[in-house]
Amino acid sequence: MGEAGSTPHVAIVDHQLPDHGGDWLAKEIRAMNGGHVCRLILLSSLTGILGSGRDGTFDRVISKPVKRQVLLRTLQELLGSGVTPAGPADLTSSHLQGLRALLVDDNAVNQKLGQRLLEKLGIHVTQAWNGLEAIEHLRQHHFDVVLMDCQMPEMDGFEATRTIRRANSTVLDSTVPIIAMTANALSGDRQECLGAGMNDYIAKPIDSKRLLAVLETNCPRLKICDAGTVR
Repeated sequence: MGEAGSTPHVAIVDHQLPDHGGDWLAKEIRAMNGGHVCRLILLSSLTGILGSGRDGTFDRVISKPVKRQVLLRTLQELLGSGVTPAGPADLTSSHLQGLRALLVDDNAVNQKLGQRLLEKLGIHVTQAWNGLEAIEHLRQHHFDVVLMDCQMPEMDGFEATRTIRRANSTVLDSTVPIIAMTANALSGDRQECLGAGMNDYIAKPIDSKRLLAVLETNCPRLKICDAGTVR
């Protein structure tokens, strides 16, 4: 945070504020100094909010109840080395044990590496090679998370996500968390992912620590596990 009387570096805004609400407050903050006042983090207990992207108003969205390590990682990502997490990450493979992930990527090497990383964490992995295959899997099976490559033949990750999120979608769970996998980490690319309905994104090559943070933030099943395994 900045010194007394100065503009803060980050504002953490609850979605369900009285009167106008968190969205209104965030837009008022963005309207100051051309929208470059500070970084904005939205706190929300609503699953739909997590996948909406909030029209690019917020830099990050964190689900409630907020876990300490998730907040610390998020602050570190936004503010850099000025924030130092206290102690090791509390998310271990035991927290992830039994999660079901759909890994969507048209590159065989990426598929193999991604599957190896996820299975090492105790996650059950199903593979799809493009958006069409991913949608077919989601029509037949429930998954806890989808890791979606953005650029694929036949149907890319953006179109697949928009199809999954539609009100008349034929998938079993149209609110399933979808994490974009992209070789680009620019702000505009992130906004495109969120605008399509993705919950979050991971830059490739995938960093295991970033993957843990993203899974913990976006997978509803992990909210019930402060310790121990997922049931």
